[in-house]
Amino acid sequence: MKFRSIQFSVAVLAGASILAVVIALVLYAVVSTNRTQELVQERTSVLLEQEIKERLTILAEAQVRQFQSQFEHAMNMAQALATVNSQIGTGAISMSREELSALTAEFLRSNPSLIDFYIGWEPNAFDQDDDPTRARRTMAMTKPGGSCPGGIATAISWKWLH
Repeated sequence: MKFRSIQFSVAVLAGASILAVVIALVLYAVVSTNRTQELVQERTSVLLEQEIKERLTILAEAQVRQFQSQFEHAMNMAQALATVNSQIGTGAISMSREELSALTAEFLRSNPSLIDFYIGWEPNAFDQDDDPTRARRTMAMTKPGGSCPGGIATAISWKWLH
């Protein structure tokens, strides 16, 4: 390539050089932007996953605490009723079947989060008078939803349906 003047050839070469530098800078900016965008997306994704895991963990822990509280409440009620039963068994407290049944029903009424209370005694262990309740036991064992484990003659079960 032959140019007519030196000034024209310098201008063409300078223009070509500037054009090459501009193209190189634009390509570098595009590549750099893509890499930066990928890096930001990757880090944002990791941070988002960590935040979601933390929130789910906090939510799960709150649910666990709530369930534990409900189970502890039910266990405390059962333990209180078991203590009354053990005191009746040792003779420290005197209570009839009807009184124990009323107490069990009251426990259930005063604790609406509880569904059922069940007390079982060995045959004739409660008041040595299982015969009058035999018909109720047979009915409880045969009616739907009723139950009375084998070998337990006296059973008091209260169900509170909301």
